[in-house]
Amino acid sequence: MANVSIIRLAYHIIMQLIGLYGIFYFIDASNYVMFVPALMIMFLTQFTIYAHYHMVIAHRAWKFKYKVFDHFFSVVGTLMGMGSPIPWAIIHRLHHRFTDTEDDPHSPTFYGWFLTHFHGWPTPNVMTARVPKKDLMKEFSHLMIYNTPIAIGFTATAAWLAIFGIFGIEGILVTCIGVGLTNTNLGVTNCWIHRKQEEISKPSIWLWSLILGSPEAYFHKEHHEAPYKYSHTKSYFEWHARLVEILDCIGLVKINKK
Repeated sequence: MANVSIIRLAYHIIMQLIGLYGIFYFIDASNYVMFVPALMIMFLTQFTIYAHYHMVIAHRAWKFKYKVFDHFFSVVGTLMGMGSPIPWAIIHRLHHRFTDTEDDPHSPTFYGWFLTHFHGWPTPNVMTARVPKKDLMKEFSHLMIYNTPIAIGFTATAAWLAIFGIFGIEGILVTCIGVGLTNTNLGVTNCWIHRKQEEISKPSIWLWSLILGSPEAYFHKEHHEAPYKYSHTKSYFEWHARLVEILDCIGLVKINKK
């Protein structure tokens, strides 16, 4: 396992601090309407991670029929500090294969809540990682352009400059609030719910999932039992799966029915 990712750790800490400042900034200005786009960004970034990086790339449960969408969500994921989707998928496959062991790249048991929450966990060598990866290189070869540190840095910088150029400093604050909410969701899910899945009652997990705006934590156990299923319920609470079904109906995605 490689060393802790200082750059990614610092990126997430700074972004969440800016987001926290943004919350107080808009409250102090009584500009509450700005929380509406912040929530929209939260749901966009949650869909990016839970549905695209997670279910499309890592588990291949469904896919977009047009590669432009893969590129769009790769840019969003890079902006979030998640890096390139292919290495992310390999890391996630390691998480499934070695759950909560030293070989699990984001195990809070071995790497602590701080590194896990702020995504500074040690990054394995994705090329030698002991999980299947050839399917990723073949199916998503068009996303390998994001695999280098230079490409990641350029993509993230260009995205932030575009937001600033169009929306100004308040656009930066709104984006950091929305991304910060999603990353807090991921942090709480990784650090607490994943570790205590057997000890926490389903109603408690449901409440936290509702507060955090995502059902991923609620269905985490079911997901590990059947990782290639795009959905574990017909409930609208699992909103990203319902959205995928709508996209399937209008011909934008193809769901793996296996």
